Amino acid sequence: MKEELFSFLNELSADEELQQTLRETTSIQGLVEVGSSRGYKFTEPDLIHHFAETLIRPNDDLASFLKNLSEDKELQEKLRPIATAEGVVAVSSQLGYHFSAAELIRHFAETLVHADDPQAVILFDALGWNFASLLWALKLTT
Repeated sequence: MKEELFSFLNELSADEELQQTLRETTSIQGLVEVGSSRGYKFTEPDLIHHFAETLIRPNDDLASFLKNLSEDKELQEKLRPIATAEGVVAVSSQLGYHFSAAELIRHFAETLVHADDPQAVILFDALGWNFASLLWALKLTT
């Protein structure tokens, strides 16, 4: 069934009519029914599992970039003055890596969330973040 789902998603990426149909679909069951009407056989759990994996799957280029960064002193120095995720993405793309600023930020956030307490504090403090500014930013998102 996984192959059926991948085939359906590949068709989706190239078919604007199908994309419009799915924009109007408001449930997972509706997505499954649209796929079924096109001859694809996959289930709601297949679809949910795929999207969950997509959300948490690390970008291979990001992983490769971070590995390279840990080993390449010249790259570390090149990135040292950069203060934004977009700046890191710009440098990484010059080196052939392709990931978004959001992917980089989410990776860092996941690292903070999964770190033990002392490591999380070290990572946070090492960035020199102003905690009051962080609280203000969090206020804007609620």
